[in-house]
Amino acid sequence: CYYIFPGGFMKDKDYVSSIQVQPVVCVNSIDVGNSITVTVDFIDVDAPPSPQVSPVKTTLECTKSGSSITFEADANEHNLIHVRNAGADGIVKMNMCAPVGAAFEGYFYDSFPHSLITYGSNAAYGSYKKGDSTACPSTSPTSYQSDYGDTYIAIPPVAGANAKATVEVSCSFSQCLWNSYLSNGVCAQCPSNQISLQGSTSLSDCEPCPGGTYLENPLSAACTISEDYQEITSSKGWRLWAHESHTVSGWAWDVEQLDFYSSDDCSGSKVASDGTPLDSGNAGSGWGPDRAFNNGPWGGRE
Repeated sequence: CYYIFPGGFMKDKDYVSSIQVQPVVCVNSIDVGNSITVTVDFIDVDAPPSPQVSPVKTTLECTKSGSSITFEADANEHNLIHVRNAGADGIVKMNMCAPVGAAFEGYFYDSFPHSLITYGSNAAYGSYKKGDSTACPSTSPTSYQSDYGDTYIAIPPVAGANAKATVEVSCSFSQCLWNSYLSNGVCAQCPSNQISLQGSTSLSDCEPCPGGTYLENPLSAACTISEDYQEITSSKGWRLWAHESHTVSGWAWDVEQLDFYSSDDCSGSKVASDGTPLDSGNAGSGWGPDRAFNNGPWGGRE
């Protein structure tokens, strides 16, 4: 089975949507030269199937000044190293040396290697880079740039070998990811429903999501408009707004026509618009807020 995890391009486009759909393609049978039968399923990463492989797990917390861990990997066992909190540009390095005749391999992944661990497939499935062991002492580390703060390294068993490899994994970064900030040399997450720019260095850099929005995921690039609402029977006024991240330009919002109805399906007669419209900014003469109620457009500007 091959677990298809979201690539960097898709995560950059829409992180939340990309991680919501994660297919798994399994080959059921092959009639060489004639046909192949496959099944496609979708994994629930919060409740995945029971793993077919039980690796020896090691965790390394990345720091700005650099952190490392050294351990022995047995040729008869699966080993899985999780490098956490590697910031926006974390560099992960692996030095691995072993006795002559024992060829260990380390595979690098951007997310948990379900193909190998959950489905028992080849360790190369889903890996972006491979590092081989060398004779001790090792002086040729394999380097890998972390993606979205996480890196996994799997070291599968070595067939026919009864040996151990000495493995050193290190990590350092210069900037924290967005929605986090540097604190005591590590990246700390902003408080709930607060965002920050990449490279933030203080809790004060975190800002609350605007009213009516929330942070759907700690790695979301922007706050999301909430679809929760409370039905009311009367109001003294209405406020319509758009966060800059939800506009095409990032600074303009043109409204052709705005009408109010007493029904949620906009049926029946319009509610009279006899109040005084105000705005926070517009494109100038002929683009004022009154235009939204009079065949538009209103030219909203930041």
